[in-house]
Amino acid sequence: NLSQKKYAWMEEAIASVTPSPPHSTSSTATLHPSLTDKPTETKRKKQKTESEARARPKKTPPIESPPIHRQKTTVPPVPKHQPHFKYTTFPVKGYNILPTRNITSTFARNDTSYFAGHKAGSKDIAPNPEEEWRDTIVIHPGSRNLRIGSASEAFPVSVPHVIARHVNQKPTQAIPQQHDIDQEKHEAALNDIKGELKWRMKNAKRRAVPNAESQVIGFNATAIKETILDHNDPYKVEWTDLSGQPEYFVGEKALNVPMHQDTPYYTRYPWKNGTLNNQEYESMQAVLSDLEVIWTESIVQHLDMDKADIKNCHAALVIPDMLDHSYLCAILTMMLRSMGFKSVIVQQESTCATFGAGVSSAVVVDIGAQTTTITCIEDGVCQTDSRMSIQLGGDDITKTFTAFLMANKFPYTELDLNTTYDWRLAETLKEKWCTMNEADMSVQVYDFFARTPFHPTLKYQCKVYDEVFLAPLCLVYPDILDKQPQHQTWTLKNVTDDIVEDTTMKPNQVYDHYPLDVAIAQSIVAGANGSEEKLKRYFTSIILVGGGGKVANFSKVLEDRVLSTVIAQTANVDRVEVVPAPRELDPEVLVWKGASVMVKLDSAKDMWIGHTEWEDMGSRCLRERALLIFTGELYTYDTEHRSTAFEANPHCDKALVFIGGLGDGYHAVPFLEPLYAMLSKLGWSFVQVQLESSYDGFGTSNLQTDCQQLDLLVDYLKTERHKSTIVFLGHSTGSQDCYWHNKYGQTSSSVSGYILQAPVSDRQHFAANLDHFEASLALAIQLRNEGKGDELLPRKTLDAPVTADRFYSFAARLGDDDVFSTDFTDEEIKRLFADLHQPICWVYSEKDEFYASDKDKTLVMHRFQSLCPAIIETHIIPEGDHNITRKDSQEAFCLV
Repeated sequence: NLSQKKYAWMEEAIASVTPSPPHSTSSTATLHPSLTDKPTETKRKKQKTESEARARPKKTPPIESPPIHRQKTTVPPVPKHQPHFKYTTFPVKGYNILPTRNITSTFARNDTSYFAGHKAGSKDIAPNPEEEWRDTIVIHPGSRNLRIGSASEAFPVSVPHVIARHVNQKPTQAIPQQHDIDQEKHEAALNDIKGELKWRMKNAKRRAVPNAESQVIGFNATAIKETILDHNDPYKVEWTDLSGQPEYFVGEKALNVPMHQDTPYYTRYPWKNGTLNNQEYESMQAVLSDLEVIWTESIVQHLDMDKADIKNCHAALVIPDMLDHSYLCAILTMMLRSMGFKSVIVQQESTCATFGAGVSSAVVVDIGAQTTTITCIEDGVCQTDSRMSIQLGGDDITKTFTAFLMANKFPYTELDLNTTYDWRLAETLKEKWCTMNEADMSVQVYDFFARTPFHPTLKYQCKVYDEVFLAPLCLVYPDILDKQPQHQTWTLKNVTDDIVEDTTMKPNQVYDHYPLDVAIAQSIVAGANGSEEKLKRYFTSIILVGGGGKVANFSKVLEDRVLSTVIAQTANVDRVEVVPAPRELDPEVLVWKGASVMVKLDSAKDMWIGHTEWEDMGSRCLRERALLIFTGELYTYDTEHRSTAFEANPHCDKALVFIGGLGDGYHAVPFLEPLYAMLSKLGWSFVQVQLESSYDGFGTSNLQTDCQQLDLLVDYLKTERHKSTIVFLGHSTGSQDCYWHNKYGQTSSSVSGYILQAPVSDRQHFAANLDHFEASLALAIQLRNEGKGDELLPRKTLDAPVTADRFYSFAARLGDDDVFSTDFTDEEIKRLFADLHQPICWVYSEKDEFYASDKDKTLVMHRFQSLCPAIIETHIIPEGDHNITRKDSQEAFCLV
């Protein structure tokens, strides 16, 4: 009753300031029931309530309606152009203050508006905080080590990320192809790093040791080894017992398998170069199988948990910033389907590093075993343009250090880095001996122990000098390395592989040889995007994570190297600073620690992906919950209407602009995900535009306004974003925008082409599916004839507010939006498509559920093409629906 009173009071208030409409039968017949019935009904209920109240005991008096005279001034005069209800001047929900497009959510608005499983943030899939996060396992895979642990623990367990499988016949090792080594380049790099050491010693006012090299070689050449029996070796290695010949060993046991020619085990690392190992495995299924075994066994052995308990646990997966999206989907399928986790959340390494360090903005330099990645983080968000990955890491320091040792007559001449035990020895010597502190530069004598299977431990003495300093410099002088080309044994075939050409190297790419200092400087410039304030802030907030850079004084040397780059000097940077890890945290666990913090935040509740969602929605869950797919820049291109555009890969000079259909906005359809991946490979940026007609604003806007805003967008892309090539892609009703801009747009000559995806007829669809189509169209025509085309039709017309003018544009034959109907005559098509000069690509979906015509799609396209020379290509996507939700159909569309 109170709500009815409120409604009646509102109607009375409006009536007090609005002239009554003319009383006529036709007017009353078209009045919406919601505006005619309720006031009368309210009066009857009010009288009945008062009569009953006398017979009942007294209660708290009802809330009085405000006096009408106080409300007269609260109803503002409504401008003529503003939409309002029929026969009233009551404005639509503060139209001028907050447009509908800004208050309407279209979560997952495509073929379904909800997840078929649990909703985001559901208690059924998110961890229970009352468990104190003991049921949440944080997994951070690496090329050499797997860091895994419960989110309730302070630090993770580090497990060698390796498996030794029992095989009947070892796979044949591919013989590396011989490649020419540029000896002059190699010698020049060697002279450069020695010159670097000489300069630093001089700058530190320290003198080099005379004849140091001859001292080292002379001592090592005559070094005598000492045999230590097993019972005298306190650090004796317990080699893995192979008597039972189990199917596999993982972690430390895999490394301790005594390998020799007859050993029926084969050791492999499923994670290599920051991604799945596609060089030593025959298929992705084999890699995922080994990952599942290693992760499951690590949970059981190190987290004191039964295998059956995993189904009650949640997992936080930390992934590299540039992990292939298809690989990520395969890993999530393995975790949810095969391992049986209750839910999974995905986070990027660089973002987790900033959380672990307790900062919101920084340059994260992750020096791993085989790959180094650099990313700029701004307010906790990864700056996509700044991402760089170089194929250098701690393993390269180990190999370089070993090469220097062998050149100086290393006494353990049998050292073979292809064996697990000798590799571990080289890693240990690197960690203990390598330093970049000038004060430690002198001829040093060290002891070390060589432990091999079936042999007693051997003790050696060795002298070293400058090799402990020179080896880490391989990261800034990569020409010293003898890098072998990588050969993939398998890869996921992408439909765009055949059309991808060599493109200009961009910051967001992978490099084999690139100096670390220059890569950091270039990443900062790309992340700053012209902002001098960001540039200087990034140069003074560099975070080193990973185990590859754990060399004494390495951070100081890196500061000097970055400051000396041409980029830093040109930008007048006067200071470079590497921020130390907080509370003396080990840089190796900083990323894991940050992930364990992130999963406990309230904002993470909506990011968990459950098994049901993943099975039903697949990779779309990542777009809605993990927020990993589109990263870029959001900017305002139309300040008057506060309209924005979102651009991924903004550094590219060619742009594809996506225009959605009715009710669409950002991330509108599922095929944008693979489309963005293809565009990235081709060197194109991807722009998603917000118009006044976006979301539920389509009913109160029109094609003319859209065309004007698209003109503003093209001008902005040309002048402010410096785009050389622009192409429009219209989805569904967005195809009308493409048509209109091609014909009437002032900047259409600056658009190289228009792609029409699912250009179906709204008129034919509404006629076939709206029960009240004829009545709504008749009402729209009547209002237009009365000069009231900007008034809203009854709510039952469409799901969103729609004016008479816009509905007429959709539903009337040859209305502004009616340009793709299949029942046009040849003369009508010629007249409609005259003056279209820019090329058009017309793309239908084979099973488009909104195509409401019985005519063959191929014949329709060929008919339009024969009458419109601008249509130069036509395609039909096999098995495709309106939004192209099938993966194979998406691949076909990306190929088009």
